[in-house]
Amino acid sequence: MIDKIHELKSELNLQNLQVWSNFPGVKHKDCMKSIKLFTEKVMPHFQDDFDTEVKKVS
Repeated sequence: MIDKIHELKSELNLQNLQVWSNFPGVKHKDCMKSIKLFTEKVMPHFQDDFDTEVKKVS
């Protein structure tokens, strides 16, 4: 996923990314786990690319 986001950022000048994790049939706890993993494992790779601060989800 990290490589794909870098690719999109480079090729399409990606400025914003919207992530959906709450699909029909997905349990709330699984949705929250997905969001937590994304913020901890993926977002930090882009911290220097954007003028935003990445904060951990508790």
